[in-house]
Amino acid sequence: MTRPIIGLLLCLLVALPASSKMSIGDTALNKPIEVKGLFWQATVAKGTAWLLGSVHFANRQFYPLPRYITDAYEQSEVLMVELDVQAVPMERQQQVLFSMAMYPPGESIQQHVSSKTMALIRKEMTALGMPMPALEKFRPGFLMMTAAALQSVQLGYTPELGVDQHFLNKAHAGRKRILEIETFEEQMAMLNNIPVTDPIIYDAFAQMPDNKALWAALETAWQSGDREALYELAIAEPLRKSPQSRVVYDALFYQRNIKMATAIKDCVRTHTQCFVVVGAGHLVGPGSVIELLKNSGANVSFKH
Repeated sequence: MTRPIIGLLLCLLVALPASSKMSIGDTALNKPIEVKGLFWQATVAKGTAWLLGSVHFANRQFYPLPRYITDAYEQSEVLMVELDVQAVPMERQQQVLFSMAMYPPGESIQQHVSSKTMALIRKEMTALGMPMPALEKFRPGFLMMTAAALQSVQLGYTPELGVDQHFLNKAHAGRKRILEIETFEEQMAMLNNIPVTDPIIYDAFAQMPDNKALWAALETAWQSGDREALYELAIAEPLRKSPQSRVVYDALFYQRNIKMATAIKDCVRTHTQCFVVVGAGHLVGPGSVIELLKNSGANVSFKH
């Protein structure tokens, strides 16, 4: 059994809009364990990039963040993120989603998956409180994303408490400059073009009951700053058990990592210090942004 791609879409990869502008004080919450996070310092030429691995859907147990992370944010000239969806007008979001997320008139997802897969999708979406008639026009990547979002909220993880959203809220409130690596259109096109096959879709929905344990393990890995464990959970184990899913990981991780590394180097050339928040899966393991920066000559160190 592979780890569910459906869970990874939300906890590591896609910067979805949050429904509020909630911000959490960095020292206001009590924690049973010390939060370390996944945090690196990269020195490029005469500048510094601070890189924080985000979990886009999180809970209060991810806070308060350690002082060395919040200090680095305060000292940085800019905040760089995958996407600041708050800067995209809602009308534009709706236009893009309608054109990319939905099948054209007369077409639905049941025409693109097997009857076995369709029955499972109906079962799991109904269990999440979203009967299929409301979602049958969604293309697979967006349907999987919707399922992951609904389930994550049920498990207590929300985009309002996501690590990237936390810093976006700070930046908007403090008028710190925000730089985006991707556009809303690019992220939606990426989801639209995920090369998912019927077996991958079936496997994702079949393993939704396992997502609770996966979320807990990912949360623990992030809190403790265990980059090896997070890489194993998010990337290594799924690829070992399902080599055919490599095309999905190429689209979601490796191709985007190249653009992220380039954007970070460009940021440092222009600004003295850049505070960068991207999905944690982009910063761990072979082919990661961290490895690409090291290979380009940057001096990178893990902070904990």
